[in-house]
Amino acid sequence: MKCPVCDHPELRTFFKVDSVPVFCNVIYPTELHATSAPRGTIELGFCDRCGMIYNTAFEAERVEYAPGYENSLYGSLRFLNYAEGLAERLVTAFELKDSHIVEIGSGRGEFLDLLCRHGRNRGTGFDPSVSERETVSHNPSVKIYREPFSSAYQDLRFDLLVSRHVLEHIPEPKPFLGELVSAARRTHDAGLFLEVPNALWTLRDLGIWDVIYEHCSYFTPVALRALLSEVGVHRTKVVETFGGQFLCAAARVDGQASAADDNAGDLADLKMWVEAFQQKFEMETKLWNDRFLSWKAANECVAIWGAGSKGVSFLNRVNTRNTVSWVVDVNPRKQGQYVAGTGQPIVAPEMLRAAPPTRVIVMNPAYKSEVESVLCALGLFVEVISV
Repeated sequence: MKCPVCDHPELRTFFKVDSVPVFCNVIYPTELHATSAPRGTIELGFCDRCGMIYNTAFEAERVEYAPGYENSLYGSLRFLNYAEGLAERLVTAFELKDSHIVEIGSGRGEFLDLLCRHGRNRGTGFDPSVSERETVSHNPSVKIYREPFSSAYQDLRFDLLVSRHVLEHIPEPKPFLGELVSAARRTHDAGLFLEVPNALWTLRDLGIWDVIYEHCSYFTPVALRALLSEVGVHRTKVVETFGGQFLCAAARVDGQASAADDNAGDLADLKMWVEAFQQKFEMETKLWNDRFLSWKAANECVAIWGAGSKGVSFLNRVNTRNTVSWVVDVNPRKQGQYVAGTGQPIVAPEMLRAAPPTRVIVMNPAYKSEVESVLCALGLFVEVISV
Protein backbone atom coordinates (compact mmCIF):
# COMPACT_ATOMS: atom_id res chain seq x y z
CA MET A 1 0.00 0.00 0.00
CA LYS A 2 1.06 3.62 -0.43
CA CYS A 3 2.17 5.81 2.45
CA PRO A 4 -0.81 7.56 4.12
CA VAL A 5 1.32 10.69 4.65
CA CYS A 6 3.46 11.33 1.56
CA ASP A 7 1.79 8.92 -0.95
CA HIS A 8 5.05 7.04 -1.55
CA PRO A 9 3.91 3.97 -3.54
CA GLU A 10 5.35 1.33 -1.22
CA LEU A 11 5.73 0.67 2.49
CA ARG A 12 8.46 -1.80 3.42
CA THR A 13 7.19 -4.44 5.87
CA PHE A 14 9.54 -4.90 8.82
CA PHE A 15 7.47 -6.38 11.66
CA LYS A 16 4.57 -8.79 12.08
CA VAL A 17 2.70 -10.22 15.06
CA ASP A 18 -0.51 -12.25 14.96
CA SER A 19 -3.44 -12.74 17.31
CA VAL A 20 -3.37 -9.47 19.22
CA PRO A 21 -6.52 -8.02 20.84
CA VAL A 22 -8.28 -5.60 18.52
CA PHE A 23 -8.93 -3.39 21.56
CA CYS A 24 -6.52 -3.08 24.46
CA ASN A 25 -8.57 -0.30 26.03
CA VAL A 26 -11.93 -2.05 26.08
CA ILE A 27 -12.51 -3.76 29.42
CA TYR A 28 -14.72 -6.80 29.86
CA PRO A 29 -17.22 -7.70 32.61
CA THR A 30 -16.27 -11.40 32.84
CA GLU A 31 -13.26 -13.61 32.21
CA LEU A 32 -15.15 -15.40 29.41
CA HIS A 33 -15.92 -12.14 27.63
CA ALA A 34 -12.29 -11.08 27.99
CA THR A 35 -10.78 -14.31 26.64
CA SER A 36 -13.23 -14.22 23.72
CA ALA A 37 -12.19 -10.69 22.71
CA PRO A 38 -11.66 -10.24 18.95
CA ARG A 39 -8.10 -10.49 17.67
CA GLY A 40 -6.23 -9.18 14.67
CA THR A 41 -2.83 -8.97 12.96
CA ILE A 42 -0.26 -6.19 13.08
CA GLU A 43 2.05 -5.89 10.07
CA LEU A 44 4.07 -2.70 10.23
CA GLY A 45 5.28 -1.04 7.07
CA PHE A 46 7.90 1.73 6.92
CA CYS A 47 8.05 4.63 4.48
CA ASP A 48 11.71 5.44 3.80
CA ARG A 49 10.71 8.76 2.23
CA CYS A 50 8.95 10.43 5.19
CA GLY A 51 9.53 8.07 8.14
CA MET A 52 5.89 7.08 8.59
CA ILE A 53 5.03 3.64 10.05
CA TYR A 54 1.63 2.05 9.42
CA ASN A 55 -0.16 -1.24 10.15
CA THR A 56 -0.84 -2.49 6.64
CA ALA A 57 -3.02 -5.31 8.06
CA PHE A 58 -5.34 -2.85 9.83
CA GLU A 59 -9.07 -3.30 9.16
CA ALA A 60 -10.86 -0.09 10.05
CA GLU A 61 -14.30 -1.70 10.08
CA ARG A 62 -13.26 -3.81 13.09
CA VAL A 63 -12.53 -0.76 15.23
CA GLU A 64 -15.45 1.32 16.49
CA TYR A 65 -15.05 3.70 19.41
CA ALA A 66 -18.10 3.71 21.64
CA PRO A 67 -18.93 3.91 25.37
CA GLY A 68 -16.93 1.23 27.17
CA TYR A 69 -13.62 2.33 25.65
CA GLU A 70 -11.51 3.26 28.69
CA ASN A 71 -8.06 4.83 28.36
CA SER A 72 -8.04 7.63 30.94
CA LEU A 73 -4.72 8.09 32.79
CA TYR A 74 -5.88 10.83 35.15
CA GLY A 75 -5.93 8.52 38.16
CA SER A 76 -2.13 8.83 38.19
CA LEU A 77 -0.66 11.84 39.99
CA ARG A 78 2.38 11.63 37.70
CA PHE A 79 0.20 11.96 34.60
CA LEU A 80 -2.04 14.61 36.16
CA ASN A 81 1.02 16.75 36.94
CA TYR A 82 2.16 16.36 33.34
CA ALA A 83 -1.26 17.39 32.03
CA GLU A 84 -1.41 20.37 34.42
CA GLY A 85 1.97 21.61 33.25
CA LEU A 86 1.06 21.14 29.59
CA ALA A 87 -2.20 23.05 30.02
CA GLU A 88 -0.37 25.94 31.68
CA ARG A 89 2.18 26.09 28.87
CA LEU A 90 -0.49 26.08 26.15
CA VAL A 91 -2.51 28.80 27.86
CA THR A 92 0.63 30.94 28.02
CA ALA A 93 1.97 30.16 24.54
CA PHE A 94 -1.34 30.81 22.78
CA GLU A 95 -2.43 33.64 25.12
CA LEU A 96 -5.66 31.86 25.97
CA LYS A 97 -7.69 34.20 28.14
CA ASP A 98 -11.49 34.23 27.77
CA SER A 99 -10.93 32.11 24.68
CA HIS A 100 -12.71 29.19 23.04
CA ILE A 101 -10.88 25.85 22.86
CA VAL A 102 -12.01 22.81 20.86
CA GLU A 103 -10.63 19.36 21.63
CA ILE A 104 -10.98 16.39 19.27
CA GLY A 105 -11.06 13.13 21.21
CA SER A 106 -11.67 14.91 24.51
CA GLY A 107 -12.63 11.86 26.54
CA ARG A 108 -14.58 12.99 29.59
CA GLY A 109 -13.11 16.47 29.30
CA GLU A 110 -10.27 16.20 31.83
CA PHE A 111 -7.69 18.11 29.78
CA LEU A 112 -10.23 20.53 28.36
CA ASP A 113 -11.29 21.36 31.90
CA LEU A 114 -7.66 22.15 32.81
CA LEU A 115 -7.30 24.46 29.82
CA CYS A 116 -10.49 26.28 30.70
CA ARG A 117 -9.68 26.67 34.40
CA HIS A 118 -6.19 28.02 33.73
CA GLY A 119 -7.39 30.79 31.45
CA ARG A 120 -11.07 31.39 32.26
CA ASN A 121 -11.79 29.87 28.87
CA ARG A 122 -14.71 27.92 27.47
CA GLY A 123 -14.31 24.55 25.82
CA THR A 124 -16.06 22.23 23.40
CA GLY A 125 -15.07 18.58 23.17
CA PHE A 126 -15.93 15.82 20.71
CA ASP A 127 -15.67 12.12 21.57
CA PRO A 128 -18.01 9.25 20.58
CA SER A 129 -16.61 6.93 23.27
CA VAL A 130 -18.05 8.97 26.16
CA SER A 131 -21.40 8.02 27.64
CA GLU A 132 -23.95 10.60 28.69
CA ARG A 133 -23.11 10.25 32.39
CA GLU A 134 -19.33 10.39 32.07
CA THR A 135 -18.41 14.05 31.56
CA VAL A 136 -15.87 14.75 34.28
CA SER A 137 -16.05 18.51 34.27
CA HIS A 138 -18.62 20.37 36.34
CA ASN A 139 -17.49 23.58 34.67
CA PRO A 140 -20.50 25.08 32.86
CA SER A 141 -18.07 26.48 30.29
CA VAL A 142 -17.17 22.95 29.09
CA LYS A 143 -19.49 21.02 26.77
CA ILE A 144 -18.81 17.52 25.42
CA TYR A 145 -20.50 16.23 22.27
CA ARG A 146 -20.73 12.43 22.16
CA GLU A 147 -19.93 12.27 18.44
CA PRO A 148 -16.99 12.85 16.07
CA PHE A 149 -16.13 16.36 14.93
CA SER A 150 -17.63 16.82 11.46
CA SER A 151 -18.66 19.35 8.81
CA ALA A 152 -21.87 19.88 10.79
CA TYR A 153 -19.76 22.13 13.03
CA GLN A 154 -18.12 24.13 10.24
CA ASP A 155 -19.42 27.38 11.68
CA LEU A 156 -17.76 26.73 15.04
CA ARG A 157 -15.13 29.36 15.82
CA PHE A 158 -12.30 28.82 18.26
CA ASP A 159 -8.86 30.06 19.30
CA LEU A 160 -7.13 26.70 19.78
CA LEU A 161 -7.77 23.26 18.34
CA VAL A 162 -6.38 20.39 20.42
CA SER A 163 -6.01 16.75 19.40
CA ARG A 164 -4.22 14.47 21.86
CA HIS A 165 -3.71 10.76 21.16
CA VAL A 166 -6.20 10.65 18.31
CA LEU A 167 -4.12 10.73 15.11
CA GLU A 168 -2.58 7.32 15.80
CA HIS A 169 -6.08 5.79 15.60
CA ILE A 170 -6.89 7.36 12.21
CA PRO A 171 -6.40 5.14 9.12
CA GLU A 172 -6.24 8.16 6.79
CA PRO A 173 -4.43 10.81 8.82
CA LYS A 174 -3.80 13.29 6.00
CA PRO A 175 -7.44 14.09 5.08
CA PHE A 176 -8.38 13.96 8.77
CA LEU A 177 -5.74 16.49 9.79
CA GLY A 178 -6.47 18.52 6.67
CA GLU A 179 -10.07 18.96 7.80
CA LEU A 180 -8.92 20.07 11.26
CA VAL A 181 -6.48 22.58 9.79
CA SER A 182 -9.21 23.92 7.47
CA ALA A 183 -11.50 24.33 10.48
CA ALA A 184 -8.76 26.20 12.34
CA ARG A 185 -8.12 28.49 9.38
CA ARG A 186 -11.74 29.64 9.41
CA THR A 187 -10.81 31.47 12.60
CA HIS A 188 -8.09 34.07 12.12
CA ASP A 189 -4.81 33.20 13.84
CA ALA A 190 -6.14 30.03 15.48
CA GLY A 191 -3.68 27.67 17.10
CA LEU A 192 -3.22 23.93 16.64
CA PHE A 193 -1.80 21.48 19.17
CA LEU A 194 -1.17 17.79 18.48
CA GLU A 195 0.09 15.03 20.76
CA VAL A 196 0.74 11.44 19.65
CA PRO A 197 2.77 8.45 20.88
CA ASN A 198 6.39 8.67 19.79
CA ALA A 199 7.18 5.79 17.43
CA LEU A 200 10.84 6.73 17.64
CA TRP A 201 10.72 5.89 21.38
CA THR A 202 9.11 2.54 20.49
CA LEU A 203 11.95 1.73 18.08
CA ARG A 204 14.89 3.35 19.84
CA ASP A 205 14.06 2.66 23.49
CA LEU A 206 12.25 -0.64 22.88
CA GLY A 207 8.82 0.51 23.98
CA ILE A 208 7.62 -2.61 22.22
CA TRP A 209 4.41 -3.01 24.22
CA ASP A 210 3.05 0.16 22.60
CA VAL A 211 2.55 -1.71 19.32
CA ILE A 212 -1.19 -2.34 19.48
CA TYR A 213 -3.95 -2.91 16.94
CA GLU A 214 -5.85 0.27 17.84
CA HIS A 215 -2.86 2.28 16.64
CA CYS A 216 -2.84 1.95 12.88
CA SER A 217 -0.60 5.02 12.43
CA TYR A 218 2.80 5.34 14.13
CA PHE A 219 4.41 8.77 13.98
CA THR A 220 8.12 9.41 14.20
CA PRO A 221 9.16 13.07 14.58
CA VAL A 222 10.04 13.37 10.89
CA ALA A 223 6.74 11.75 9.86
CA LEU A 224 4.67 14.10 12.03
CA ARG A 225 6.45 17.13 10.55
CA ALA A 226 5.91 15.69 7.07
CA LEU A 227 2.18 15.22 7.73
CA LEU A 228 1.82 18.80 8.97
CA SER A 229 3.69 20.06 5.91
CA GLU A 230 1.41 18.01 3.63
CA VAL A 231 -1.64 19.87 4.99
CA GLY A 232 0.03 23.27 4.73
CA VAL A 233 1.43 23.75 8.24
CA HIS A 234 5.15 24.21 7.63
CA ARG A 235 8.30 24.37 9.75
CA THR A 236 6.56 23.11 12.86
CA LYS A 237 8.72 22.20 15.83
CA VAL A 238 8.09 18.65 17.06
CA VAL A 239 9.33 17.86 20.57
CA GLU A 240 9.51 14.74 22.70
CA THR A 241 7.71 14.88 26.06
CA PHE A 242 6.75 12.57 28.95
CA GLY A 243 10.13 10.90 29.07
CA GLY A 244 10.30 10.65 25.29
CA GLN A 245 7.06 8.65 25.02
CA PHE A 246 4.99 11.42 23.39
CA LEU A 247 5.47 13.82 20.48
CA CYS A 248 3.98 17.31 20.62
CA ALA A 249 3.55 19.86 17.86
CA ALA A 250 2.16 23.39 18.26
CA ALA A 251 1.63 25.98 15.54
CA ARG A 252 -0.41 28.92 14.36
CA VAL A 253 -2.09 27.63 11.22
CA ASP A 254 -2.04 31.05 9.52
CA GLY A 255 1.26 32.27 10.88
CA GLN A 256 4.97 31.52 10.87
CA ALA A 257 5.64 28.53 13.09
CA SER A 258 8.89 28.08 14.95
CA ALA A 259 11.84 26.48 13.21
CA ALA A 260 11.98 22.72 12.81
CA ASP A 261 13.84 20.71 15.41
CA ASP A 262 17.02 19.44 13.77
CA ASN A 263 17.46 16.77 16.45
CA ALA A 264 13.99 15.21 16.08
CA GLY A 265 15.44 12.23 14.22
CA ASP A 266 16.50 11.46 10.65
CA LEU A 267 15.68 8.78 8.16
CA ALA A 268 19.09 7.12 8.31
CA ASP A 269 18.73 6.41 12.03
CA LEU A 270 15.13 5.35 11.57
CA LYS A 271 16.08 2.80 8.94
CA MET A 272 18.65 1.31 11.30
CA TRP A 273 16.14 0.97 14.17
CA VAL A 274 13.42 -0.35 11.84
CA GLU A 275 15.68 -3.09 10.48
CA ALA A 276 16.54 -4.29 14.00
CA PHE A 277 13.07 -4.06 15.52
CA GLN A 278 11.64 -7.53 14.81
CA GLN A 279 14.72 -9.26 16.23
CA LYS A 280 14.81 -6.98 19.29
CA PHE A 281 11.08 -7.54 19.86
CA GLU A 282 11.58 -11.31 19.84
CA MET A 283 14.63 -11.07 22.13
CA GLU A 284 12.80 -8.88 24.63
CA THR A 285 9.77 -11.18 24.60
CA LYS A 286 12.02 -14.21 25.21
CA LEU A 287 13.75 -12.43 28.07
CA TRP A 288 10.43 -11.85 29.83
CA ASN A 289 9.19 -15.38 29.10
CA ASP A 290 12.36 -16.78 30.68
CA ARG A 291 11.89 -14.60 33.74
CA PHE A 292 8.34 -15.74 34.23
CA LEU A 293 9.31 -19.37 33.78
CA SER A 294 11.86 -19.02 36.58
CA TRP A 295 9.37 -17.21 38.83
CA LYS A 296 6.78 -19.89 38.15
CA ALA A 297 9.30 -22.64 39.00
CA ALA A 298 9.99 -20.85 42.28
CA ASN A 299 6.24 -20.63 42.95
CA GLU A 300 6.43 -16.84 43.13
CA CYS A 301 3.44 -14.52 42.81
CA VAL A 302 3.89 -11.54 40.49
CA ALA A 303 1.54 -8.57 40.05
CA ILE A 304 1.33 -6.46 36.90
CA TRP A 305 0.73 -2.74 37.49
CA GLY A 306 -1.10 -1.11 34.60
CA ALA A 307 -4.12 -2.44 32.69
CA GLY A 308 -3.67 0.00 29.82
CA SER A 309 -2.38 -0.75 26.35
CA LYS A 310 1.16 -1.62 27.50
CA GLY A 311 -0.09 -4.05 30.15
CA VAL A 312 -2.60 -5.73 27.88
CA SER A 313 -0.04 -6.06 25.08
CA PHE A 314 2.54 -7.50 27.50
CA LEU A 315 0.13 -10.04 28.98
CA ASN A 316 -0.93 -11.22 25.53
CA ARG A 317 2.66 -11.76 24.32
CA VAL A 318 4.37 -13.10 27.45
CA ASN A 319 3.34 -16.39 29.10
CA THR A 320 2.34 -15.26 32.59
CA ARG A 321 -0.15 -18.06 33.32
CA ASN A 322 -0.10 -19.32 36.93
CA THR A 323 2.25 -16.48 37.88
CA VAL A 324 0.15 -13.32 37.41
CA SER A 325 -3.22 -13.83 39.06
CA TRP A 326 -4.34 -10.22 38.88
CA VAL A 327 -3.53 -6.85 37.34
CA VAL A 328 -3.48 -3.60 39.31
CA ASP A 329 -4.82 -0.31 38.00
CA VAL A 330 -5.62 2.98 39.76
CA ASN A 331 -8.48 3.75 37.34
CA PRO A 332 -11.67 2.83 39.27
CA ARG A 333 -13.57 2.22 36.03
CA LYS A 334 -11.25 -0.68 35.23
CA GLN A 335 -11.35 -2.28 38.65
CA GLY A 336 -13.61 -5.32 38.82
CA GLN A 337 -13.25 -5.85 35.07
CA TYR A 338 -11.04 -8.26 33.09
CA VAL A 339 -8.05 -7.92 30.75
CA ALA A 340 -8.71 -8.34 27.03
CA GLY A 341 -7.37 -11.62 25.68
CA THR A 342 -5.96 -13.16 28.87
CA GLY A 343 -8.83 -12.61 31.30
CA GLN A 344 -6.96 -11.65 34.47
CA PRO A 345 -9.07 -9.61 36.90
CA ILE A 346 -8.22 -5.92 37.32
CA VAL A 347 -8.02 -4.80 40.94
CA ALA A 348 -7.36 -1.70 43.05
CA PRO A 349 -3.91 -1.37 44.66
CA GLU A 350 -5.41 -2.09 48.10
CA MET A 351 -6.20 -5.65 47.00
CA LEU A 352 -2.49 -6.51 47.09
CA ARG A 353 -2.65 -6.46 50.88
CA ALA A 354 -4.73 -9.64 50.84
CA ALA A 355 -2.04 -11.61 49.01
CA PRO A 356 1.22 -9.63 48.80
CA PRO A 357 3.16 -10.44 45.63
CA THR A 358 6.85 -11.25 45.52
CA ARG A 359 7.39 -8.47 43.01
CA VAL A 360 5.45 -5.90 41.01
CA ILE A 361 6.05 -5.31 37.30
CA VAL A 362 5.30 -1.69 36.33
CA MET A 363 4.30 -1.48 32.69
CA ASN A 364 5.39 2.13 32.19
CA PRO A 365 8.74 3.29 33.60
CA ALA A 366 7.33 6.81 33.98
CA TYR A 367 5.20 5.60 36.89
CA LYS A 368 7.79 3.51 38.78
CA SER A 369 8.42 6.05 41.56
CA GLU A 370 4.71 6.68 41.97
CA VAL A 371 3.99 2.95 42.25
CA GLU A 372 6.74 2.52 44.83
CA SER A 373 5.20 5.31 46.91
CA VAL A 374 1.73 3.72 46.74
CA LEU A 375 3.10 0.31 47.75
CA CYS A 376 5.02 1.87 50.64
CA ALA A 377 1.85 3.61 51.86
CA LEU A 378 0.11 0.21 51.78
CA GLY A 379 2.89 -1.29 53.89
CA LEU A 380 4.08 -3.49 51.02
CA PHE A 381 7.84 -3.51 50.59
CA VAL A 382 8.35 -5.67 47.49
CA GLU A 383 10.66 -5.56 44.50
CA VAL A 384 9.41 -3.18 41.78
CA ILE A 385 10.61 -3.73 38.20
CA SER A 386 9.71 -1.42 35.31
CA VAL A 387 9.33 -2.80 31.80
